Amino acid sequence: MSKNVDVYECIVIGGGPAGLTAGIYLARGGVNALVLERNMPGGQTALTAEIANYPGFESIKGYQLATSFFNHAKSAGAKIVFENVTALYPADAPNKPSKVVTAKNTYYAKYIILALGASPKKLGLQNEGALTGKGVAYCAVCDAPFFKGKIITVVGGGNTAVEDALHGAKFASKVRLIHWTDRLNAQKVLQNALFKNNNIEIIWNSEVVELIERDRALNGIVVKNKKSGDTQTLDTDALFIAIGQNPSTDLVKHTISLNKNGYIKTNKTLQTNIKTIYAAGDSRVTPLRQIVTANADGAIAANEVIQNLLKS
Repeated sequence: MSKNVDVYECIVIGGGPAGLTAGIYLARGGVNALVLERNMPGGQTALTAEIANYPGFESIKGYQLATSFFNHAKSAGAKIVFENVTALYPADAPNKPSKVVTAKNTYYAKYIILALGASPKKLGLQNEGALTGKGVAYCAVCDAPFFKGKIITVVGGGNTAVEDALHGAKFASKVRLIHWTDRLNAQKVLQNALFKNNNIEIIWNSEVVELIERDRALNGIVVKNKKSGDTQTLDTDALFIAIGQNPSTDLVKHTISLNKNGYIKTNKTLQTNIKTIYAAGDSRVTPLRQIVTANADGAIAANEVIQNLLKS
């Protein structure tokens, strides 16, 4: 690396709640930092219909909260660039920077904060990929309005699945919720709203085993009862899959210590096995993955970087 190459004091990879909060704290701390986001700011927050567990707001739309995070980071002075990071090369010697490669540029930084987030789990069915965007989707907030007056099916039993069903019911002629057990995992307030909605049918102890395609679009599904083994074919215009998340840690799977599920291991200060690299938010090992905990992670990681820079 030539001596005239600019080296940031910190690069944050990811512009969700954790990454944007880190950007705010770094900017306010006077750190020469860069936030890199591959798609849109806010991460999964921007794709959530209604958020009712974020302090200070009895209820707020996900995209509104995500926009507030982004605007706050910008107003604080954070430099945010929309580029997809394709490679990360940790520093190979003390006092040397790490290298971050995007599709457009190469950047260097003394410290890295990984705010990689997570991506939706898939059912793993044969034509799931081919039908994605053609009836199969992972974000009801984004796509449910396209199916006004039609049949929507949601798979899952957690908060996201129930929220998707409730959101879909605002547009669809009928909504089905398919869950593999006879109990939901969603918060009680969401379950109560679900059970009161006459436009939503719950299919218990079942799983989707086949996607039916017609004219290169989803036309129906085959559902199997896990107890009886019986199957039934159901017409549906849309299938929203909400069965959990996978950590988006492919970028660092060969360089950073991960647990068996692919989440980044950190210590209590959110430092990874590499001293100059920290992790924050949904991609790290943590007992709770919520917007507020991602915010806290971003603040902690940024503060650690600031303190380390002050000592150097």
